[in-house]
Amino acid sequence: MNRERKRNVVLILVGVAGLVASHHATGALAPFAHAHGANLTFSFAAFFLVRFLKLPGNVSPAATAAYTFAGVATQELAQAVGLYPGWFDPYDLLFDAIGVALAWIAHRVIPCGK
Repeated sequence: MNRERKRNVVLILVGVAGLVASHHATGALAPFAHAHGANLTFSFAAFFLVRFLKLPGNVSPAATAAYTFAGVATQELAQAVGLYPGWFDPYDLLFDAIGVALAWIAHRVIPCGK
């Protein structure tokens, strides 16, 4: 496995750890973590999963960001029309976008030693 793929696996695990932690948060940030932490951390992890899978046409970080946001936004919109369980919160789309943006930034600044 090359260094970029190893970095992607590590950052997927960071996102998953954040997802788990968001469900167990306590204290002042607990309401935010419970409401939007999963959106932020899942979309972060999903970005690196999409990079790891090397999907056709996914050659740039921008394409990865677009694919990832399209996927998580589709799930949110499916909630809005009743095709997916849960309730629609438009702020979830905002935190999905922030998670993807943070992942794109991490992709750019965390070296993989090419």
